[in-house]
Amino acid sequence: MKCRILLVAVLALIVAAPVLAEEPPKEVRAAWQNMQPDITIEDHLGNPITGIRCATLDFGPAENPRAPEDLDAWIREHALEKLNVTIPVAVHVLYYLKGSTYLGNVTDTQIANQIAALNATYAPCGVSFYLHSTTRTLNKTWATMRPGSSAELAAKTALAVDPTNVYNLYTAVPGGGLLGWSYLPWSYAESSVWHGTVIHWGSVPGGYLTQYNEGDTAVHECGHYLGLYHTFQGGCTEPNDYCADTPQEATPDYYCTLNRDTCPSNPGYDPIHNFMDYTPDSCMYEFTGDQCDRIEWAVTTYKPGLLY
Repeated sequence: MKCRILLVAVLALIVAAPVLAEEPPKEVRAAWQNMQPDITIEDHLGNPITGIRCATLDFGPAENPRAPEDLDAWIREHALEKLNVTIPVAVHVLYYLKGSTYLGNVTDTQIANQIAALNATYAPCGVSFYLHSTTRTLNKTWATMRPGSSAELAAKTALAVDPTNVYNLYTAVPGGGLLGWSYLPWSYAESSVWHGTVIHWGSVPGGYLTQYNEGDTAVHECGHYLGLYHTFQGGCTEPNDYCADTPQEATPDYYCTLNRDTCPSNPGYDPIHNFMDYTPDSCMYEFTGDQCDRIEWAVTTYKPGLLY
C-alpha cells in the first residue's frame, strides 16, 4: 500500500509540473546583450543615465508568415471591415526596496491611466482594453530583469495569467535603462508565458521619465505584441513595416524632427508622430489605417484567443 501511495504521489507531481517555456534562440539573446544605449533618461533621483528605447526583436519559426502576401485581399477574403476586440489586461507590478525607497511600485491610479492611454490610442483600430487583475511582487531579481533572461522567464512563469486570452503587462525597473520590450505574435505559441509586454515603471502616465511618461511606451510595445513593426523597419527598402501608408524611414527619430525625410527618393516625410517610431511621448499620436489592418490580421492569425 505504501508503494502504491508513493507511486501515485510521484505521478501527481509529474502531472502538476509546469512545462518549461522555450528560451529565445542563442543569436537573439546575443543581440539583446549587444544592444547599445540610444537615449538618455533619468534615474529615480533625476540623475541622467543612458537607456535603450525598445528591445523587441523579430524571431520565430521561419514558416510563420510575418505578413500576408496581400493584406487588402486577406481583409476582403475574411469579410472583416474593422476589428472589434476587447482585451483583458493583467498588470504585474515588480518592485524592490533600495535604501528607504521602493522602486517600481506604480500606483493603482497610474495603472488606471495606463489602461486609459491604451484605450485612447487603439480605439481607431477597434481595440479596447480593461483591467483584468493586478499583482504586486517584491523581488529585485525579477524587477530588474532583462529580455530573454532567466529572471524574465521565472517571473513570467510564476505570474502570467492565461497568455492565450489575456494581455500580460509587467511594470519593472529593467536593467540597462530599457524602456520596454514585447514578443511579436509569431515568436512563440499563443499560450506561451513569454508573450506580453515589459515596460519601465517610470514610463507610465505620471511617471518620472521626463520625455516618456505619458504611457506611450506601453502603447508602442503593445503594438509589437499585436504584430506591428517599427516604422523604420527595413529602412528605405520595401516591404519596410508591411504598411504602405507609413512613409519609409531610414532610421528612427528621437527628437520629433519636423519635415524629417530620411528616404528622399520615396514619398512623404518620416512618420515621426507614429506610435511605432522612437520619438518622445509628446510627439506620438497616430496609427495608420494599414497598421490597424495589420493588427486585425495578426490577431486573427496568431492570437485568436483574444477574440473570445
